[in-house]
Amino acid sequence: MNDNELVLLDVDGGVATITLNRSRAQNAFDGALARRLSEIVRRVMKNDTVRVVVLRGNGPAFCIGADLATFFRHRGDPSPMVREILGDLNEVSLALREGGRLVISSIHGRTVGIGLSLAIQADFCVAADTTTLTPAYALLGLPPDGGATRAAAERIGIRRAIQLYLGEQTLDADRGLELGLIDRLVPAAELEQATRELSNRLAQNSADAILHTKALLRQSMSTPHAVQLFAEMEAIIDCMGTEFYRTELRKRIQTILQS
Repeated sequence: MNDNELVLLDVDGGVATITLNRSRAQNAFDGALARRLSEIVRRVMKNDTVRVVVLRGNGPAFCIGADLATFFRHRGDPSPMVREILGDLNEVSLALREGGRLVISSIHGRTVGIGLSLAIQADFCVAADTTTLTPAYALLGLPPDGGATRAAAERIGIRRAIQLYLGEQTLDADRGLELGLIDRLVPAAELEQATRELSNRLAQNSADAILHTKALLRQSMSTPHAVQLFAEMEAIIDCMGTEFYRTELRKRIQTILQS
């Protein structure tokens, strides 16, 4: 790994670990970091061996949000800069949501603004007990971005999401866990190990089962029941045609016969 890289990528055993590496700026997003993250995520989504994506940050914070110095420099006409940065981060959000991989955010320290947006979009948010969550948008007179409005509504409901983004300043890790923004809370010294154990276990899942399960659940609230039942049946049939299913079925039958 090159410590000068803005984003680091490590792929091992079906797990792709993506690390924000602008640690001197506490991983604040400027155009270069957003662009590089988008490039790395697109590369990961083309790798058929990857079943789990871990998103983490180097340094004292997971991510402190947008680089406000960049925003200040473009205060006269911010729209081109916003479209550039959020264009890249929107691609990241879409890929993580619809890319057919399980996503883990492994967070610590300050998690602010767009950093919080990325964290709560993950299927599993594992946090160190030193984590703080700061929406920050209302303080700047802005609405949430980067997929936060959907992710927060799915995790904690629309009313609580409104309260989060318009009524809260900073939450500690315990409060984040209580609300459902965080899924698992661990001592800071155990964050890396806990993330590794979870990611390795999840990587044992069938890639097809991951893809179908996530897609079925995403569509379930807006799909007529009869259509959803048919989609579930077709997904089962599709997965039964995979080598993973045939191999696992043989293993299960052998286990039963030997017991």
